[in-house]
Amino acid sequence: MHVRLVDSYLTFRNMLRSVNGEISVENISKALVTYFNNYPEISNIVRECLGKNNLLNWCSRLLSELINDMEELDCAWKNTYATLPKALFMFTEKFSKNFYNELYLILYISCGCGAGWAFEYHETPAIYLGIDMIAHLKWLSEAKIKGLIIHELCHLLNMKLQNTTPRKFSSMENDPYFLLYSEGFAMRCEHHVLGSETWRIASNNNWIAWCRKNLGRLAKLYVEYVEKGLPVNVFYGSFYDIDGYSQTGYFLGHEFIKYLENRENMGLIEIAKLRYSDIINYVKKFLSEVSSVSKSSSV
Repeated sequence: MHVRLVDSYLTFRNMLRSVNGEISVENISKALVTYFNNYPEISNIVRECLGKNNLLNWCSRLLSELINDMEELDCAWKNTYATLPKALFMFTEKFSKNFYNELYLILYISCGCGAGWAFEYHETPAIYLGIDMIAHLKWLSEAKIKGLIIHELCHLLNMKLQNTTPRKFSSMENDPYFLLYSEGFAMRCEHHVLGSETWRIASNNNWIAWCRKNLGRLAKLYVEYVEKGLPVNVFYGSFYDIDGYSQTGYFLGHEFIKYLENRENMGLIEIAKLRYSDIINYVKKFLSEVSSVSKSSSV
């Protein structure tokens, strides 16, 4: 596999140094102007993600809130850079025969779009690692960064086995039921590569116990959100939560993939190749069954 690294974080960091003075909204905005001018494709996908007209102003204010200590941001970059080869090795040991021949790894400023994102760069499959969000979430350990990288590689594996492009796959994720499948597959695949259910996304020590206890409630709530046309980012985004617990959709999706493994006797490769219509039907069946048989309780 031919891997190309685009380390755009250094450009942003150098531009921030060049404006001198303390870190402020104004100085961050100046650095972002040069940064996005140097990486127009990154600029385009950040705009696409945020859907904001006044991109620089919004990003600058967000970054000024996220970045209180530049040393922590630099630590996120250094640790991510160092962990990339280890994560790639672990992933390719499991799935090299089913994967792409060419891949971009992008270290970038995500402006809040997320710590990881599987997409494309110059029409080539790519994973984007948001250094700002890795720092914000304090995913600074090798274990958490490794899990994040493998998670995004698992998304690309899913795209490859679905025989579709990253952009088309991303549009398929506009369906909340397909999104539950795709995030669940990436989480289950991540755990498969790592050899254990590490749950790096857990916000506290009680997170996994709460999710298991409230599985039925989460399933029922997910269906309610979908049927009411409400955005399901409350189940995925780190800025959102349900009863104080964020990113619970990853757990729900992970349990769906285990459901396919145990109830339907499917392996991960077979699950990754499922037809879109079958995926939607299986997700609805799972959510209905879990909602009806699990007793939920609130905290």
